[in-house]
Amino acid sequence: MIRRRYHPRKDLSTLGPLSPDEYQDFRNRRRHILVAFGLILLFSIVAAIVLNVFKPKPPPELLAIPSFTLVLYALVRMFRYKCPRCGATPMATRVSLITYQVEASQYVALNPKKCLKCGVSFRLETEEGVATKQAKAAEE
Repeated sequence: MIRRRYHPRKDLSTLGPLSPDEYQDFRNRRRHILVAFGLILLFSIVAAIVLNVFKPKPPPELLAIPSFTLVLYALVRMFRYKCPRCGATPMATRVSLITYQVEASQYVALNPKKCLKCGVSFRLETEEGVATKQAKAAEE
């Protein structure tokens, strides 16, 4: 993984879209989280099938150690899931309307469109794509 580029003296919103290296780094971090959750799900399903079909009496450590390791791996990957530009965790907001109150909450977004802190888009945009968008904006 590449090191994040911190720009302490610059306005992060003026730096433009993510470079291909930053984009690939962000996608790799996301992929590791999805793999960790997939492994947890797969281990749970396989353990449930084996315990129900074969009905063994294994010691609890045989199930606790791998499950604890997988959950710990997922947590470490979630803490390393950061914006490659500013280092903030990509968050999404949700507003729920209940009859007697309004609640606003934030959670970690696994597929964010942009960073809430610096505003960078998490899509790979080539120089031609940026030039095309700027030309369309100038026409309007």
